[in-house]
Amino acid sequence: MGWNEINSDEDIRFLMDKTGSFIDAVLLSANYLTGNEKFTDCFGDERSTGRTLLLRVGSHICGEIELLFYSVMYFTMQEDLMTDCKLVFRDDLYGKQNRNRLLVLSLNESFDPPYRRSDKPFSLAEKHDTAVIAQGMKWRFAVEKSESDCLDHEYAPFT
Repeated sequence: MGWNEINSDEDIRFLMDKTGSFIDAVLLSANYLTGNEKFTDCFGDERSTGRTLLLRVGSHICGEIELLFYSVMYFTMQEDLMTDCKLVFRDDLYGKQNRNRLLVLSLNESFDPPYRRSDKPFSLAEKHDTAVIAQGMKWRFAVEKSESDCLDHEYAPFT
């Protein structure tokens, strides 16, 4: 079984429907890797060389789920209970001239980072609960994991 890529709002709705919107789910583990362990210094194809985050989530509704984020730009963890989970695309985080589409996952619906170049800059000193901002994401139910995963260059470092 393979990963489900998040490419559209429809993909987000599908994930939320399958997982019951992560109601009463809990983060079981968070593994973050940069490309530096293989001396790539995060140059080149960011999707395969660095800043990868694997979140394992436990849910009474659908069991364990793996969320694999790539090209992670921001990650903070303050809380592990996913009661108000929100997953959205944002294209305004780098200002009006740079419309890179990013995925924002937050466990608190009030997490709403402003434009990066706004009057109120996004501060790491503020408490933001748990949030991830990344260029992309894949997900799957943990029971779909197979021996062939060791061949997946994005997943292999976590095994």
